[in-house]
Amino acid sequence: MMESVIERCKMQIHKFKKIYDFESAYWFAEKWLFAVFIDSEKSSVGAKQRNYFDGKWINLPNNDIHSSLLEPLEEMISCLIHNQQFARAVHFIKSNGLHIRSKTFFLLLLHCQVKLKDWINAELTLMDYEDRIVGKADLTNLTESEDPQQARIAHLKGVVFDALEKRELAVEEFKFSVKSDVSAVSSMMTLANRTMMDEKEAQIFIDEIFSGQEEDEMKRIYEMNLTPTEFNLKTNSKESMLLNAASIENYIWEVKDHMSKFSNEIALRLSSKLMKIDPYDDRILLNHIGLLVESDQSNELYKLGHLLIGLDPDKWIGWYCAGCYYLVVKKFMKAIDMLRKALIKNPNFGHAYLALGHVFSEEKEYDQAMNSYLSAQRVMPGSALPDLYVSVSYRALGNYEDAHSFIKQAYEREPCNPMVLHEYGTNLIKLEDYENAAKFLNRALNSLMQNVRRNSQSEVSPRWAPLLFNLGTALRLKGDYKEAVEMHKRGLILNSSSADGHIILATSLFADNLFESVEQLQNAMTYDRQNSFTNEILTRVINELSKEDHSLLFDDSSDEEKEEEPLKPLPTQQEVQQFVTPQNRPRLQSTPREFQFNVNDSFEMSIDEDSTMGYGEQLDNSGDISDDTLPLDADS
Repeated sequence: MMESVIERCKMQIHKFKKIYDFESAYWFAEKWLFAVFIDSEKSSVGAKQRNYFDGKWINLPNNDIHSSLLEPLEEMISCLIHNQQFARAVHFIKSNGLHIRSKTFFLLLLHCQVKLKDWINAELTLMDYEDRIVGKADLTNLTESEDPQQARIAHLKGVVFDALEKRELAVEEFKFSVKSDVSAVSSMMTLANRTMMDEKEAQIFIDEIFSGQEEDEMKRIYEMNLTPTEFNLKTNSKESMLLNAASIENYIWEVKDHMSKFSNEIALRLSSKLMKIDPYDDRILLNHIGLLVESDQSNELYKLGHLLIGLDPDKWIGWYCAGCYYLVVKKFMKAIDMLRKALIKNPNFGHAYLALGHVFSEEKEYDQAMNSYLSAQRVMPGSALPDLYVSVSYRALGNYEDAHSFIKQAYEREPCNPMVLHEYGTNLIKLEDYENAAKFLNRALNSLMQNVRRNSQSEVSPRWAPLLFNLGTALRLKGDYKEAVEMHKRGLILNSSSADGHIILATSLFADNLFESVEQLQNAMTYDRQNSFTNEILTRVINELSKEDHSLLFDDSSDEEKEEEPLKPLPTQQEVQQFVTPQNRPRLQSTPREFQFNVNDSFEMSIDEDSTMGYGEQLDNSGDISDDTLPLDADS
């Protein structure tokens, strides 16, 4: 009779789980457990507690759980998890000591504690696992094998260690999860999205996993995500069932690839198509938000932020989008508030730290900006961007030695990144190493042009004009005036309205052509009439021209009769050097590799600041925040 009851319960559980009615499935799983318990050979235990089997559950006898009970118990707990009753599942497992008897229940317990973000108790649970107390029960009746459990437990351990800021342990656990099961893409995606390894480390890791094996389709998936700049799907002619031109991973990779090549218009068009297909995929959203910031589309950011916060105010990405909106419309205090809310909901979100640093840089709060960048460095150790931005901040404060140490670290991680090469060369100009500055800036330009040639549809953004201006400045300071003039003119082709560009070209023309220099200074005055330095330089150059041509054009008196007023000399190298154009501050992008924040919209920063800086207060992410209203306003 009990066998028929058990069979009926199994059928009902299967039926209700198929229609996602987990409450009904739980009820029948409970009846299944009671039937097995009563029918067990341990009749003394069954008789002792049979009176309580009236629809309510009581604790199992801790020292005597038969293996036949494990399957219905697992069904019950899985139903609780599906209903998001994590605290109830934790209590059920721990009060009955199930996690000590079975690795399956240990896995379920750790999963629930992670969902509850109960990191302290999760770490205590891991101590039992490390002491080899877990998994003494017979698991032969369970359908799940040991290896998938081992890989999943390692992944959850990595999540716990990451939340407790034990980054190195977290990375090792994620790697171990992948080694245990190469199909465990959740661990691989965490390593990729969080940029926990640079591409060199990632390639060594991939070679280690797939060494001695035949070509595995999964290897291509790993290369696409962990080493995206080296991976090119189109040049790989081998057909794959897991990865092909129609897969969503391919389209997401193409968006990231265009962003890494600074072809943002093409990337935005493709990203917009993906948003119509799956508008709530975090991978697609993160790329799309970054591209909207690059193109200054504040209205789209406003609408998307409202939508995401309205759908799920407890999720970080809506508040991040709102922070990006306020960054674009230059309402910096609101941007700080929104980004800090995003970080409270996801403290390991490196993009928000970088964006917060950009906001503080706009406000010239460089100590807080660097704190934000260093926080990003802790959560995304494989990326060069945090070090890059710390270098930019130090250079803005005139601390070129410290700037050099940070940009050197960024260069070691990503030696081919044009942004890193640009900042490296710009800082070397300030250190008066003009020869090496020109070399690094030339490498940045060549790398950028190589990316453009790879994509015949892309054009160089006008926001890369500072690279050409800075290269021209380095050439001028090392004495190559002709090449410097040519480079400045190329920069003005990209951005003809740059007052700094016209001033820099004028300084390069002082030696050979003062008349054209005056023309460029007048052009600079057209775009920036309030620039006192330009006024001063223009006055000096005109006076110099008057001095040279006065006797021929304006005066008939003899040289002996003329008393000339002393004229100010032309500007010195130190005076004109201040027009090393500020580094293009890359803005928001979201690829999980080197361009989490992409080049575009220049964050112009004064590089003649005389103030000094020390490390200020750390970011304060504490406090109660009300999520019941949408804080965005419509003016942009």
